[in-house]
Amino acid sequence: MNSRELETILDNACADGADYVDSCTDYRTAWDGCDRGDWMIWVADYADVDRRKLASAVHECVNTVSHLMLCQSSIDALQGLRRYADGDIEEGELELLGEAAWDDPRIMRIMRASDRAAADAAIMSFGDALLGAAQAAEGSVTDALSIFADIIRAHISFNDLQINC
Repeated sequence: MNSRELETILDNACADGADYVDSCTDYRTAWDGCDRGDWMIWVADYADVDRRKLASAVHECVNTVSHLMLCQSSIDALQGLRRYADGDIEEGELELLGEAAWDDPRIMRIMRASDRAAADAAIMSFGDALLGAAQAAEGSVTDALSIFADIIRAHISFNDLQINC
């Protein structure tokens, strides 16, 4: 990604995210020090990081709240995300699992953030999935997003962003 493409990403970022990047000495420092997993996954998705690598990172984040899921369709969607990340199923099949989870009448009745997170992850709405998982997590959303940032860095390196500026 060249500097013009990166500027386009930052132009589309939320004000807080763009301010954070501006406060850092360089982009590697911004990536390595970021404590917002939702920002990181948004940038990685925008930077066209491999979809299966993204899915693997998001799976690990959402899986931290899997014990809170009540809907079997959500559990199936989360398992599908892992299978997609591993190359065992294709994106279309994963999206069907996500749609099935969202269509499950129980998800609308109970509105569990953990179930919504799994459904969002399977339809590859990664940022929404991370926010849902953070809302479901024990402790604060801020703490959960910080934990997710560490998980994402374990799966997606700065070099995966292919920033050449």
